[in-house]
Amino acid sequence: MNPALAVFNKVSKSFGDLTAVENISFELNQGEAYAILGHNGAGKTTCIRLLLGLLRPKSGNVQLMGGDPYPDNQALNDIRRRVGVVQEEDRLYKQLTAMENLKFWLGLYGFPTSEYGSRVKNSLQQVGLESKSSVKVGTFSKGMRRRLALARALMLEPQLLILDEPTVGLDPEARVEVRNLLERLVSTTGLTLLLTSHDLEEVEKLCDRMMILENGQTILEGNIDALREQWKSVLVVGLPHSLPSSVLETLQTELATLPFVEHITTEESSLKLSLIDRLDQVPVEVLSILAKLGVKFTGVNFEMSSLEDIYLQATRSRIGASK
Repeated sequence: MNPALAVFNKVSKSFGDLTAVENISFELNQGEAYAILGHNGAGKTTCIRLLLGLLRPKSGNVQLMGGDPYPDNQALNDIRRRVGVVQEEDRLYKQLTAMENLKFWLGLYGFPTSEYGSRVKNSLQQVGLESKSSVKVGTFSKGMRRRLALARALMLEPQLLILDEPTVGLDPEARVEVRNLLERLVSTTGLTLLLTSHDLEEVEKLCDRMMILENGQTILEGNIDALREQWKSVLVVGLPHSLPSSVLETLQTELATLPFVEHITTEESSLKLSLIDRLDQVPVEVLSILAKLGVKFTGVNFEMSSLEDIYLQATRSRIGASK
């Protein structure tokens, strides 16, 4: 088995009296997509900066591609050339063309000018911007600028691609466009991906494993599919049509009194009951309430938890435990 591409071993980092991350451990393996989740200020960006050698841990140790990311020497420069980074802000020069932007960054990384042409051409092709190479970036849409920022990272031909909120601020169409591009890169190139995002649908489509941070601490970590299998159940009550508001309110009130129901979500043709504990059989109390209110239903079935269910339940449990 190949050694881990990145390793955090009991890493903590403080800024004065503020503990940004505390005792965090995880491994990022070659060829996988891994997500770090959490609200703003949870410690996601601090983890990335520690991994890139931009911050030093207070305790614990970090390894990147088998080496120490902190010493300022040629070994570190070699490592950084193998890591592509797309930040929340594009940091592109709008008065320059797409090609000029990419060539400028290649110069900063110290690549020989003889490689500029092929690297720029290949990276623009990967993100579908080859026809825009001579166009000034100031005329680009947000989605195009994000794709160019991705091309800038890809032209390094990295082993690891780090994406810090890659689709934040994009409209839905541009978000799907960038997400589809990332899906294609992961599936066709075997690129290792480290992602932070508030877009749980994006994470669910792209990533194999994840870690959820809360106030700088890990509250959940593991394979997303495995977590969905073992996490608390979601019970779905299918409805043949929309219920009158009075009946729906009464039904929700009655179901909410059941001790195993944590919260209820109303959708167009169903009710979703997130349960406090994992159950393997439909509770008779649910069927009794439906019968008592004369509510016709098309089925009552368990649904595999979504990443959103897992995230909300994990963070709610943490908040409840801290009270």
